[in-house]
Amino acid sequence: AWADRPRADFLVSFLLPLFDAEDMETVTPDMALAGDSVALGRLARRYDAGSVLVAAGRMSADGAVFQLTGGWYGMGDRTVVEEIPAGPDGAANFAEGVRRLTSFVEEGWKTENLLRYGADDEIVAVVPIETLEGWNAIRRTLAGVAPIRSTALISLSRYEARILIKFAGALEQLAIALRQSDLELRQTGGVYMLGRASAGRNG
Repeated sequence: AWADRPRADFLVSFLLPLFDAEDMETVTPDMALAGDSVALGRLARRYDAGSVLVAAGRMSADGAVFQLTGGWYGMGDRTVVEEIPAGPDGAANFAEGVRRLTSFVEEGWKTENLLRYGADDEIVAVVPIETLEGWNAIRRTLAGVAPIRSTALISLSRYEARILIKFAGALEQLAIALRQSDLELRQTGGVYMLGRASAGRNG
């Protein structure tokens, strides 16, 4: 259901784990349901994530209600319990569960970031340009990064672009969201540099 959720301008970026052997060794189901902060912290570091959402659900005894519990760890450690009417065929309404948990996380994110750090902030970043296609791809990627409110081109040359990035919340949260979109923001000599994270790893 998470993979099938409709594409939208989410305030928080969601990344699904691989559920491979390393994940299962890092966090067992019992650890996840117990909110084991050490194990969940290891999982978050593996995916370079700022927090972890754990969801568990079951149908009520009469099969009429899908009972959903969500725990969000690493961002205030919040929990929520939702009761969702079963779908027309009597099955669990997973899509509605995803929608409600997404709303739960985004409201918590706004509480932790927008109220704490102020509604918006901005930085000027330099984007090295190797090809026009690469530059346009980065522009398209930035348009889909959730915390970014807007970008504006300040200057453009053959080798680099300087852009103004306005974003919601903290700079650290912006950097995490960028990394989840294969972009790396780093500060060098007091100047913010923005480029493909994979390019740095390949180099």
